[in-house]
Amino acid sequence: MVTEAISQHEAFYGRPPTHVFVQGGVGALAGAVASTLWDYYGVQRPICCVVEPDKAACMMKTVRQGSPAVVTGDLDTLMAGLALGEVSLIAWDILEKAADHFMAITDQSAVECMRLSS
Repeated sequence: MVTEAISQHEAFYGRPPTHVFVQGGVGALAGAVASTLWDYYGVQRPICCVVEPDKAACMMKTVRQGSPAVVTGDLDTLMAGLALGEVSLIAWDILEKAADHFMAITDQSAVECMRLSS
């Protein structure tokens, strides 16, 4: 999936992407994307930003804590498939090295972004 997206982007724009934003969740998809970008581009890879819901920001908490963290409490979010609260240890082994940035967004921000793409 990632290599197909890369080739379509390069065919359309004639150059590699500069940034890639990918959903957080437990980190499995983000880890696959980040590692594929690293394998494909090496040190010239695009900036990889992992985005997660602010109510389930386990990766942000992990970065701040310096070790895998769990988010508890109300994980209710419009981004229901990402409301997991605990980072995968396997994914984290990849993401702590291959992801450049982590960010958490509100449900309102997610809705506004969806409107931009339609």
